[in-house]
Amino acid sequence: PLGSYVRLSLCAFPCVPSDVPAETMDAKPKLLYFGVMGRVLPVRLALFDALGKDGWEDETITFEEFGAEKEKFNAGKASKLAPLGYLPVMTVGDITITQTEAMARWAGRLGPSKLYPTDPLEAFKVDEIISVTMETLNKTPQDLDKETKKRLREEFAKGLMARNFQYLEDKLALAGPFILGSTLTLADVFLFGLSSMVESGDYDYVPPSFLDGYPKVTKHLATFRGSDLVKNYSAAFHEMAKKAGLCD
Repeated sequence: PLGSYVRLSLCAFPCVPSDVPAETMDAKPKLLYFGVMGRVLPVRLALFDALGKDGWEDETITFEEFGAEKEKFNAGKASKLAPLGYLPVMTVGDITITQTEAMARWAGRLGPSKLYPTDPLEAFKVDEIISVTMETLNKTPQDLDKETKKRLREEFAKGLMARNFQYLEDKLALAGPFILGSTLTLADVFLFGLSSMVESGDYDYVPPSFLDGYPKVTKHLATFRGSDLVKNYSAAFHEMAKKAGLCD
């Protein structure tokens, strides 16, 4: 559910890491996250595109293990959650990187699909869509009281969320079938991550029918699932892909 998903405050800052020295790539990049897709869908897909199934490590941690590691971190002890106390965390050789968008951009530069464009203007367009989707997630209201949370979510769905989805709808109308036309990029991965949460009913108090007002965003879900990248990832990591709604 989105409540747990957002409350964990998993990486919302659009920073890009410095280039990782080529020699560190002798060691497989290792991603540490929960055994669900969550916000690291773009990272996993970009790593797969760049390094295939076996060129990186996808280490998962349970929520119980996370709690234990969090206690260690808060006590100043060695913890898998270092350096900032939350997930995801990626290690590349001796380098540790945090922040979902940063990881996705780095990995997106490496693969043959060029999920993160080399052209500055095209990258600018991709960055904008990433920020719009993440703003929607990060500003989603939370409250311990269910009725209050329901009211706030319903208001949010009619306000900022509706405005952002209309903007995404308009972007697809200008290009299509993907944000940059015929080329799938990280913008599409982040968009799918957001819209599929609504589609699946996991966006608490925002029903799947919310997408009825955005036919191009809805069509984008199917187009994205039908892409070669998604089909190849689903064949290699079927269970994780199924959890993410990428395949049946």
